[in-house]
Amino acid sequence: MTDLREKQVPMIGKIDKSLFQLPKRVYFDITNFCNLRCRMCPQGYGLIENKGSMDFSLYKKVIDDIESIKDYYPIVALHVNGEPLLHESLVDMVAYASKRELYVLLHTNGVLLDEEKGRRLVQAGISEISFSFEGEDPEFYEKMRLNSNYEQVKTNIQRFLAIKKGTKAVIEVLKFRGVNKNLEISEQFKKKFEGAEFSSFYASNWRGTLNLPELSEREIFQEKPFICGDMKNIFVLSWEGKVQSCCIDYNSQMIIGDVNKQTLVEIWHGEKRLELLKLMGEGRHNELKLCSTCSAPYTVNTKERKKESQFMPEL
Repeated sequence: MTDLREKQVPMIGKIDKSLFQLPKRVYFDITNFCNLRCRMCPQGYGLIENKGSMDFSLYKKVIDDIESIKDYYPIVALHVNGEPLLHESLVDMVAYASKRELYVLLHTNGVLLDEEKGRRLVQAGISEISFSFEGEDPEFYEKMRLNSNYEQVKTNIQRFLAIKKGTKAVIEVLKFRGVNKNLEISEQFKKKFEGAEFSSFYASNWRGTLNLPELSEREIFQEKPFICGDMKNIFVLSWEGKVQSCCIDYNSQMIIGDVNKQTLVEIWHGEKRLELLKLMGEGRHNELKLCSTCSAPYTVNTKERKKESQFMPEL
């Protein structure tokens, strides 16, 4: 196995020591099935090809691997491309990681979070739940999140806030450049959810893979050498155990490892990740099939990360 510390990875003219540190977050795509068909997501367009749910045994293998690494306590996120509440072992997964003193979070559309599931997750030790809820305009919300119901989700969130105890709750309000002039969330909306925190950001263009107007790729990639934050900070597992290059690689096209066969450290310090880091550090993003259409380098350099350029799809 080649250790990254034995190599030089160019990063805007110098070696970035943070590349040698283990990932701050480990994302488990415990299922890539979803109960909604949102207009700003690959799920809504049937773009996710290979669907399934992670075996509990594989999940435990990775958590055990994490626990074996001295003084390593990454955040464990139980979501990537699907709705985690659809996984039958979700509560057990939360408990298994929580008992090992790991911070466990999940992101949900909130439709399936009834009172019983909420209480079970709190008892299992869930650290944080974030909700996707563009509820400032109920009619707009239901047009964007097909199969959802505004009143049901609002009630589910409010009920969870009443029973959450020490669990952190965050409401993420997705914004659209074609509709929202800024990222402000109305105070009237916030008052409906006492005990919640709030965040907002512009919707991603998913590397231009949705049927939406795209940014100019040439404009994006006339940037300086840039190593993506996903490659530096997060470890993303598909439901099968393949380790993806980033969190929006929803069809596992750029794989850097497989936790069925390798440890987290072996993958993180391995040749495949090293090669991607080199190409990014040399500004050769166009040679990477996913990165060549991603707006991340553009938005980072303009200080608009998590505010991806996105135009409003037709309703």
